[in-house]
Amino acid sequence: MDVEVKKKLIVAFGNHQMDDVVKVSYEIKPFNGMAVESAKLICDWFSKEKEYNFSKIIDKFLYYAEDKKNEFASVCYYMAAKICLFYKKDVDEAIKIVRKAYLQDDIFLGTSFLGYYIYQNGLLDGNPDYLLARQYLIDAVNFEIPWLECSAILDKKGVNDKFKLHYAKKVLEYSNNEEYKNKSLVYLFSYYCKNNFLEELFNLFEEHKDNLSFLGENKEEVSSSLYRLGKTYIANKDYSKGVICYNYAASLGNEKAIEQLGIAYYQGTLGLTKDIEKSVSFLSKLKKGGNGMMLLGLLYEKGEEVLVNKDKAFDIYLKCSKEKVPEAFFRLGKIYSEGTYKKRDEYLVHRYFEEYKEIAKEIPLSRLKMIDDYYDSFKR
Repeated sequence: MDVEVKKKLIVAFGNHQMDDVVKVSYEIKPFNGMAVESAKLICDWFSKEKEYNFSKIIDKFLYYAEDKKNEFASVCYYMAAKICLFYKKDVDEAIKIVRKAYLQDDIFLGTSFLGYYIYQNGLLDGNPDYLLARQYLIDAVNFEIPWLECSAILDKKGVNDKFKLHYAKKVLEYSNNEEYKNKSLVYLFSYYCKNNFLEELFNLFEEHKDNLSFLGENKEEVSSSLYRLGKTYIANKDYSKGVICYNYAASLGNEKAIEQLGIAYYQGTLGLTKDIEKSVSFLSKLKKGGNGMMLLGLLYEKGEEVLVNKDKAFDIYLKCSKEKVPEAFFRLGKIYSEGTYKKRDEYLVHRYFEEYKEIAKEIPLSRLKMIDDYYDSFKR
């Protein structure tokens, strides 16, 4: 039976639109009279059963479900199980029907939905039939049940993480629904980050790196994990993979990865060829003051393979000083001492140098002597 027709049938049954069931059954190709007859009988049962003899209705559904010639069997199993579960409130009997359908290789929309319902509500937790319901849920992904939303499982508390992981992978493998796939990807990225499965994270990123707009607030978590993986590779002297991870992390805005790549291109380390232009390109993306931003300031101040730009250098030093980067205070003190770019200012010289001496962890003796010489220059 065509999958789209099955979807229509299940939706019609789920909404109790029995007239629609009859209409949809005529779409079955090749035409099957038994399917149509089953639909008509179902309509009659619901219209005539004033006292709702559920057992009788269930028996009739199963009678037609077990007819091997009946292409309508999966829907009949579904209706029988649904009546057990929702109306008769007999979970055990519903499970038996699901198992019976499974043993007859009738794993379609109806039984898949039942498995999903049972699993979601924890009715099989710790029960041998738990795996059976899980199998139905996995199979349901193939048919993209309209009401089978990822959030119903991936966001649900108390659901086994391993199952969520398995389910998310199946959605990626079978589903054509972008919303479901993105939801699954967000879950997988987050799961791998939290559990430190960095190799799996790397492979997932490789596969989906061309479109990661769905990551949203998870972007920082993913970039941080990729950076950590890069550090691990580099510590093990695998510079090629380490640089790839740094590049991936940098593409997501990770400041540490951007800084490391900028410095590496300047020094020609991590297996990279020295390239000042690329170094400046990376360092210019930094938003926080640090060693990388200070290096960029020095490049603009000295003009090493880039045009000298004292204004840019000064602005960088000033920004870094606000973030308490020691070297920034030394550079600013030096600028106001020499008077070649900014007018000499004794107050600012003392202010910046003293701040530098206060927060710097280690100061070479040669630099301390240099600072004293600058102080003395104001006395002469």
